[in-house]
Amino acid sequence: MSSLSEVESLMSSLSEVESLMSSLSKVESLRGYDCPIVEGVYDYAAAVGGATITAAQSLLQQQCDVAINWAGGWHHAKKDEASGFCYVNDAVLGILKLREKHERVLYVDVDLHHGDG
Repeated sequence: MSSLSEVESLMSSLSEVESLMSSLSKVESLRGYDCPIVEGVYDYAAAVGGATITAAQSLLQQQCDVAINWAGGWHHAKKDEASGFCYVNDAVLGILKLREKHERVLYVDVDLHHGDG
């Protein structure tokens, strides 16, 4: 017969497993079939997003007239979902940074299909 503390310990462990499974399910839903979760993807997405924010900040501080993130342009990622080979929508991050000072921002997308993020 199990003691009360053993039952409580088991219930706590079960709760932790359920929480972990829920977290894994959320991670799985964040990626599209075209956006595999691979080692280093978080660092990559953070670097791309950070570079675009830095470019926008440089413009806001008038450190330059033109700022380009050649690694950026990942405009298919949605707020809560990777999509279209894009893990982070750095274009939106740059626009949000520019909107801190400017009411309106013009974004021109010249690739072969629409931005849907």
